[in-house]
Amino acid sequence: MKYNTSTTVKCPECDEDVQVGTVGPAGIIQHQGKKACIKARKAKKEKGRVQTLFQVGVKKVQASLPAATSKGSDNSSSQAQRPVTGPKGCELGRKLIAELRMAAEQLGEDIPIATESNEISAFGWATAEANCMGVVTEEVWETVNPVLDRFLGFRRPLVEIKLLVCWGERGIEGFCQYLTYLVEETGIQGGLIEGKVKVLIDTINNVYAPDYFQQIIKF
Repeated sequence: MKYNTSTTVKCPECDEDVQVGTVGPAGIIQHQGKKACIKARKAKKEKGRVQTLFQVGVKKVQASLPAATSKGSDNSSSQAQRPVTGPKGCELGRKLIAELRMAAEQLGEDIPIATESNEISAFGWATAEANCMGVVTEEVWETVNPVLDRFLGFRRPLVEIKLLVCWGERGIEGFCQYLTYLVEETGIQGGLIEGKVKVLIDTINNVYAPDYFQQIIKF
């Protein structure tokens, strides 16, 4: 997708059309930090129309379960429509995401729960969908890499990365959902995100959970 001064993208949080111009996906992240977007999200939530990332995950699990049938009924056609498939996406990518989740499980109760004001709250499954909307597969990485670079790249100081570590759907879990979409739905290779994910994992291990290195992830 090519961006120009008149390009607009629908914000996945407040459903408003945002003129992002030539900055592309970064414009959505900037918009989500502004009062207008925050106010619109709150109004949307009060009306019961906000679908959280947790709810999305529940629906995905429910969709994967076989349909219930009455005793003695013929469910052969139903089973035929639900083929068993293996894990989606790059194995290394899935392993990195699992490792980040496991590291987050070592965090203590003193770690704050992420809110809309935290930088990491800009990520999530819905945000990844918005960032990749209309982007051909070959250009997905070129689209999302600048966003990830500003978040965890460019030799960002440890003191700043520490502030990114938060609990909750808008915290580490939301970032994992963002990465999961890239790996499973767009085919991003694990080697592309490895350096950035390792920075966050190392920060958790060395600052918040120094004994984590004793944990071994097996697949």
